[in-house]
Amino acid sequence: MKWSYKSHLRRKRRKKIRYEVCLSSLLRQAGVYFSYGFGRQVEGVGGKRVRDLSSSE
Repeated sequence: MKWSYKSHLRRKRRKKIRYEVCLSSLLRQAGVYFSYGFGRQVEGVGGKRVRDLSSSE
């Protein structure tokens, strides 16, 4: 009884760890994609602003 319960807990924990790893990897991917897109947007805005300033001067 005790042994089967322990093995059950171990299996549960392993599944939980795998789920957390999947979640963390997904979050990391989303963060990378978001930061990349956000950086590109900021770059475009900054480039426009710089171009406008240089053309007005």
